[in-house]
Amino acid sequence: MTFVAVPIYFTDGAKPADYLNYVMSMVAGLLWGLFYLYGIAWLIGQGMAVDLSIGLAVGLICCVQCAIHFIPPLANTPFRVVPVMFGATAMLFSQANAEWVVSMEKFFAVGLTFLGGLTLAVFCGLGTRFLTPEGRWTLPGK
Repeated sequence: MTFVAVPIYFTDGAKPADYLNYVMSMVAGLLWGLFYLYGIAWLIGQGMAVDLSIGLAVGLICCVQCAIHFIPPLANTPFRVVPVMFGATAMLFSQANAEWVVSMEKFFAVGLTFLGGLTLAVFCGLGTRFLTPEGRWTLPGK
């Protein structure tokens, strides 16, 4: 989960001031992930084929998720970093069992390790203040 969070943070050009937005978006992504998984499991429980259930649930919920978070009012809140949401959702999917269910223990483990990745990315970004443009060590402000 850490190795998913770090590149999302860096490729998005995030700054330390964005950290809270990333954390809040991660939480939203984990909750969306549960919604996806429950939707898939519900459709399978209704007798729909597994592949069709996954495609239908993911397709519909993804459209709703993007619409909600890309447009105001949520687009102007800390819950606006959609790449982090999808990263957290994907990591939650990776922990689902054959019935498309994630235990709460795994839910929190995904959240903590993803949070660890976001935190690591912030510290790595802050560490660049100790490097010159050529990559040599220096004190900040010199």
